[in-house]
Amino acid sequence: MQKENQLYLGENELWRLEPNVFANSSLIVLLLAGNRLTNLTPDMFAGLTTLQQLSLKNNRISNIAPTTFYQMPSLVVLDLSDNQLVILQPATFLAQLNSKMYKLRTHENYKKTTDMKTEKTLKKEETKTNKRKMEKSKNIRKP
Repeated sequence: MQKENQLYLGENELWRLEPNVFANSSLIVLLLAGNRLTNLTPDMFAGLTTLQQLSLKNNRISNIAPTTFYQMPSLVVLDLSDNQLVILQPATFLAQLNSKMYKLRTHENYKKTTDMKTEKTLKKEETKTNKRKMEKSKNIRKP
């Protein structure tokens, strides 16, 4: 991997990122660990369609907008460990559900967060349950 495809901005006390700061880049690895980021918004990561690894560990992240990672279809590793997350909305990783994303780290947060594998399993189970309910309702006869 070429060096210009990697950017290390760790331990810089960054508390925010300018909108579209990474637009038109061909980054594959972005390391933002050890900063002071608190909120993640979609415009922070706009244009990172080739990004495969993103490390946001050891920040102060407590809020992630549900569409934050939508423009990152190539993302395979996301490290959100050691932050202040309380909950992750189910739609947060919608763009990655059918992609190659295989590692989501969320340990060392205040409360248990949604696990990527669990979320996929739950969606499948809910679909099966809904289908069974529909089949049962078709068999109901009117008096």
